[in-house]
Amino acid sequence: MYWEKKGLRTSIEEIVDYWFSIVDKCDLSVDAAEAYERCWRCGCEKSLERCHIIPEPLGGGDKPSNLVLLCHRCHLENPNVSDPEIMWDWLRADGTSFYDTFWTSVSKQSNNGGHV
Repeated sequence: MYWEKKGLRTSIEEIVDYWFSIVDKCDLSVDAAEAYERCWRCGCEKSLERCHIIPEPLGGGDKPSNLVLLCHRCHLENPNVSDPEIMWDWLRADGTSFYDTFWTSVSKQSNNGGHV
């Protein structure tokens, strides 16, 4: 697993417990009950990876307040910046209320010049 290679010790449970105790659930594509199994950006039910809000090279640490759970595809696309608000804006920008429809919608937008 990626986080084992990187030496991440913060558990998925710690991340979910931390964020869903302070974040409005309506702001993300998942609710607390499914945050352990669905990507917080696209809502797809995939294997989740711990993603730094502020990357380690930019000063981010291995703690629940600096980690979110994303599928591999979203993890590759996440903004690598030192401003945590940019990450949260990115997570919320394309949120979907219907699970497993995010990437279909993104594909349609790119095929139609950005319009659905």
